[in-house]
Amino acid sequence: MKDLWFSGLLVLLLSATASTAQASYVNSCLLKAEILAPTTSQPLAPDAASTGEATTRIHVRARVFEATPNGRADSGCTMFLDGEFDRVIHSRNTYSFQAGDRIRIQVTEFDDRNISMTETVRIKDD
Repeated sequence: MKDLWFSGLLVLLLSATASTAQASYVNSCLLKAEILAPTTSQPLAPDAASTGEATTRIHVRARVFEATPNGRADSGCTMFLDGEFDRVIHSRNTYSFQAGDRIRIQVTEFDDRNISMTETVRIKDD
């Protein structure tokens, strides 16, 4: 009886750990976009570099003309097409864009059971 109880407890612990440790991708898309307005990275707090976190932010307004699944995409990327992409992107890199410049943007949205919907956006360097 004691062995059965221990086995049941072990299965319960393993299943609880597995369900909380995995994030599920909802969308992962590579966007090609054209910048609508000039923009340049702005520095964040000076101590951000020492923590290994993003050190700049840039407000990107762009028209998306191509959106393709990149990596694992559980749902379509067409929601980005022919729309205006308007986001503030945090990065370790410094960027400066003029109207008409074309860039690639990686957007990954995921849903973790412990965290509500989150989004990671980054500019893809060639």
